[in-house]
Amino acid sequence: MIERYHVARPPHRAGLFVDHLRMARRIDDDRQWTVAVVLAAGRGSRFGGIKQIADLGGRPILRWAIDAAAGHRNIDETIVVLGAHAACVRERVDLTGATIVICEDWARGPAASLRVGIDAAIERGASAVVVTLGDHPMLHPDAIGRVLDAPTDVARASYDGRPGHPVVLRGGAMHEVVALDDPARRSYLREHAVPVPVEDVDDGVDVDRPEDLRALARSVRPRRAPEHPFGDGGS
Repeated sequence: MIERYHVARPPHRAGLFVDHLRMARRIDDDRQWTVAVVLAAGRGSRFGGIKQIADLGGRPILRWAIDAAAGHRNIDETIVVLGAHAACVRERVDLTGATIVICEDWARGPAASLRVGIDAAIERGASAVVVTLGDHPMLHPDAIGRVLDAPTDVARASYDGRPGHPVVLRGGAMHEVVALDDPARRSYLREHAVPVPVEDVDDGVDVDRPEDLRALARSVRPRRAPEHPFGDGGS
């Protein structure tokens, strides 16, 4: 069973106005409805703790990752997949503006989390998904944009020839990937994903271990959540 709920936004008429604008664009604009899927369901074994809530510049890693995924202008909606430590993460991380889905089978590996996230995106009308990681807090929006611009149904970021995230899936590719286990998914991406070099705009650094966080923290200045142009309820 998958638990779904939408994190409530502060009541604000301007925020409602923004939502109405997005719905109008969804109906009238012939471009794709693009959903970012942030995978954040892992236990964090190598990190040795609850990585999603670890502090980076005064904010949890996961909050940085959510803002990074939602930061590109063509991202219409953001879904975050939680699993291990879900209750703690929901308590400790500001999840405002994201739709949260729970992967109860998170221990089976990334494929289970990816399936839950893509299924949720498809149910919400997505024609394309941009898959990012909850431990890639400094993902640059230009990396998202470059992979989104690739003229293919399956594309993924490449860092000096090393495959990474984000991964973009469109149309039938979304349905194909959700049917695969982890080995088959990796094989599918190796065979079908067009590599898109992004190393000039993003370093691809994720946080696997405490030393990764310490190294990243040295280059990060304290940062507040971005201010929305239409007030607290904007998105």
